[in-house]
Amino acid sequence: LEPTSHGYRMKAHAAGWYYLPFPEDQLPDTSDWWKMDNPNKRPKTEGLPLDTILDIVKRPDGVDLHIKTEGIDQLPLRMEFSFLPGGYVRTEHFLQRATPGGCINVMHGTVEACGPSGEAITIGPAFGAHDFTDRMGGAYPLSDKHYTIYFTAYTPVEKVIKIRAKRKDRHLV
Repeated sequence: LEPTSHGYRMKAHAAGWYYLPFPEDQLPDTSDWWKMDNPNKRPKTEGLPLDTILDIVKRPDGVDLHIKTEGIDQLPLRMEFSFLPGGYVRTEHFLQRATPGGCINVMHGTVEACGPSGEAITIGPAFGAHDFTDRMGGAYPLSDKHYTIYFTAYTPVEKVIKIRAKRKDRHLV
């Protein structure tokens, strides 16, 4: 994390790899991924980079998150925003209580999240292109103590997400 004139910048570089299809003469006897002999019989491509830059720009009433990726094409990207349970989340299309371990993918619009003590923020614009939210490949588990909002896309990504403080609307819940 580096300070900038308007906030902070975080950069990441990852050299990725993935398995190619099995050769025709070495097709597996099973469709169960974990029983396949992937490392010994399946060709692998390596060195596919993914570069990510996240600029956090301070604003008088919040922050802007500028995210940009370059490199691997069509890699599923997931942004997660976690909240304490006991409040609610809503857009112009839904209102939902924030329950422990709960989650939702938001496709578009601005999300309002209100905490259990009445603190509230807005996050948006939302984006949703897929539902790859499972914890695959050794990722840390989803919190069973927090409520999670997902924004999803495929790389390359270039988005600005605005997070702003907001007064709670006392007439909703």
